[in-house]
Amino acid sequence: MTRLRVEVLRDRCAGYANCVDTAPDVFDLDEHDIAVVGAEDYPQDQRGVLERAVRRCPPKAIVVTDS
Repeated sequence: MTRLRVEVLRDRCAGYANCVDTAPDVFDLDEHDIAVVGAEDYPQDQRGVLERAVRRCPPKAIVVTDS
């Protein structure tokens, strides 16, 4: 089964934390208020919440792809 790879483009992240609000089981902020991902990949049933996090990220710093 295909899984979803989630990446945060650290040079774009501005620390809004919308991703953390949307998907707290996936995202967190590091000590510099830059988003980090908890795991390397996620199951397909997380696609909806991950796509919402992508849409809610003003600087478009989150990339979700099939792995």
